[in-house]
Amino acid sequence: VGDSQVPTNTGVAMARASGVLGSWLRDESVGPEYGWRSFFVPDERLGRTPDDYLLETYVVEGDPRLERYGDFERTSRTVLYDIDNVSDSTAQFSCGDSDWSAVIGENGCEEEYEGQEVFFDVPNPEPGMELRWNQQRQDGSYDALRVPLLRPTGQHGIYNSQSFRVFDADAFMVNFTIRFLGTRGAEVSHESGCDCSASELPGMIADGEASNPGLLRSCEDTDLKVCSDECADAWGILTPVVSECELRD
Repeated sequence: VGDSQVPTNTGVAMARASGVLGSWLRDESVGPEYGWRSFFVPDERLGRTPDDYLLETYVVEGDPRLERYGDFERTSRTVLYDIDNVSDSTAQFSCGDSDWSAVIGENGCEEEYEGQEVFFDVPNPEPGMELRWNQQRQDGSYDALRVPLLRPTGQHGIYNSQSFRVFDADAFMVNFTIRFLGTRGAEVSHESGCDCSASELPGMIADGEASNPGLLRSCEDTDLKVCSDECADAWGILTPVVSECELRD
């Protein structure tokens, strides 16, 4: 959500054109009031078509500057709509220095809150009304569309783990995407609360000293979120207890 051209508009356009949001092919089992096409048939759970839902909540538009939810709360008027709500409404974003996107002004905090550890939510659906759109194929696998909100005013794509956040949506979506691809679209289940990155803290040793690529030191519990046994099993995460190597010229 929030990078209106890439990937949001592009991804939604692909979902429309490929039939993931409902087929464009003429289907005589669909009534003329829906143009004989399932794309125009309202989903029973959502009470509208998934495409209409994306439009009505301004997810396709995806421009925080238009302040579509300007009255949501005063902390940030430029919040966007979290249509998939992968955090199950637990996400909270800070206006303070604990969040690098707040430091550079991309959390959209009002001036009076800038630099303060004031936490706020974003607008999201009632339970059961999350989009989380899946369409099953004949072989039992799924086509799926996910439009996660990763930061209040949007983000270009899924980043590496952002473990300092109350809910690490980036880590969640990395896990979801890897499992989806690894199972060839067979697994699309929502794993509530599983915003973790490892089954335990990785122990990496290089030339006899604790190290970690990118950190050049031991990995600490503030660097990532360790999964519960249930979440590690759900995502298929297994972190090696110790990885030891010897550097050579």
